[in-house]
Amino acid sequence: MSTPSLLTSQWLGEQKRRQRQLLVIANPMAAPNPIPMLFAKAPIRDYVKVYQGTPFENLAPLGPWLVRIDVSTMAALSALLQSPEHHWGWVASAEQLDMNEVVAHWQARMLIHYEDQRALYRFQDNRVISRHLKALDKEQIPLLLGPLCSALCWDSKQWISVDNPSPGTYPEPFDTPWLQVPPAAEQSAAAQKATLETWLWENHLDATQQLLTRESLATWLQVQLDKADSWDWSRQKQVHFLLEHQLNTDLANLPAWAPRAEEDPDAHFVRAQQEILLANKGALA
Repeated sequence: MSTPSLLTSQWLGEQKRRQRQLLVIANPMAAPNPIPMLFAKAPIRDYVKVYQGTPFENLAPLGPWLVRIDVSTMAALSALLQSPEHHWGWVASAEQLDMNEVVAHWQARMLIHYEDQRALYRFQDNRVISRHLKALDKEQIPLLLGPLCSALCWDSKQWISVDNPSPGTYPEPFDTPWLQVPPAAEQSAAAQKATLETWLWENHLDATQQLLTRESLATWLQVQLDKADSWDWSRQKQVHFLLEHQLNTDLANLPAWAPRAEEDPDAHFVRAQQEILLANKGALA
């Protein structure tokens, strides 16, 4: 736990001087989850789960939460600011905070489409949003922050603040220059894990919930990614197959997974896929 920096105090003071309202964009997939702490520290009354009312509603508890901060809830924000290394999310301000407007803004930006794939934009992760805000030109910032006037976030090393030169509503269609920002190497690995965690929750909800009764999702996922790396299974199809069928305890330890001496990575995958699917078919019969 650390002491909030001079920048955080200055930023909060400036927002108060301008009579702006505060908002926490919370990341429930952080460890520890900031949501229980927020509710334990203060009487939180105004909050929204961004995925609520979208096709990803089943992920709403794990997706971004927007939590209004007022005088009665400043204690909760102060507690968060003491632990930026937990990557609990970030703080923003608005002239007149309209939660519906802010939710609509982020719902319009939450889904990323590329080639034949899609992913959820993890704007609630301070490492992601800080990198994107720092990389954008001044005139591009309003496209990302929309109605928010200013942002305060931890970039893994220090606090940064970014002002929005033109707060407002920017409906679709809009440019997404932040998606062109290349990830840092360490953040690329973290982003991959976050994307795969979201994929598991979205596509294998029951099995993922059962897994959590046995072990940590993060620990389990790292073990699977280490396997994929050692087998040189780098394509999405290969990784998804591995994760889906490792969730099944009847299939997870079958000898068919092990590579054979004469197999290259592609031959290994084709053979293992056939044998695992056959075993799964037999288990379901």
